[in-house]
Amino acid sequence: MSEGKENQDLKNLITSGPPVAGIISPSRENTITATAGKDSYIRCTHCGYCRHVCKVYNVSFSETDYAGGRNRIIKALDRKDIKFDREEIIPSVFRCMLCGNCAEVCP
Repeated sequence: MSEGKENQDLKNLITSGPPVAGIISPSRENTITATAGKDSYIRCTHCGYCRHVCKVYNVSFSETDYAGGRNRIIKALDRKDIKFDREEIIPSVFRCMLCGNCAEVCP
């Protein structure tokens, strides 16, 4: 698979994945509306609000584990500032709990 295809697949996975109902809260769909839609990661202002409410980040303290950190990765991949590293990038995507806290605080 080409690097460009892998980058696009990663962006699609993060920004337009299907809503998941009932995993965290059975009464609502767990969607990440702050990053919903193709290329919406560009709108991220890196304010850091999502960092402070992210349950995964508050355990790992890893910059790749909250929405803003993942947005930085996607932007760097787009600019070709970094190489796609499957071993490092893909696991951070799947650590997201889909709780929606980031979407609630995103300006």
